[in-house]
Amino acid sequence: MKTSDFILPPCDCPECCQAGVTDRERRRDPYTGVVLHGFALRRWLDAQAQFTRQARAVVGGRGRHASGLERVAGRDPGEDDE
Repeated sequence: MKTSDFILPPCDCPECCQAGVTDRERRRDPYTGVVLHGFALRRWLDAQAQFTRQARAVVGGRGRHASGLERVAGRDPGEDDE
């Protein structure tokens, strides 16, 4: 599946307005296929932000790579320490 199958344009329905997510792209749950919006989307965004904060605390900043987070646990076989 393509990324565009899971990321959809923002919504301005009443529930999304109440949840304060009218400026955020909606997400599709990959397991159920349900499009998250409103308070479900707010919970997803909050969980994603919490995970990112915790992962960056482990690897430091944006990690070793400018593109973002690196793997937090485990290594590929043969990968050297720096």
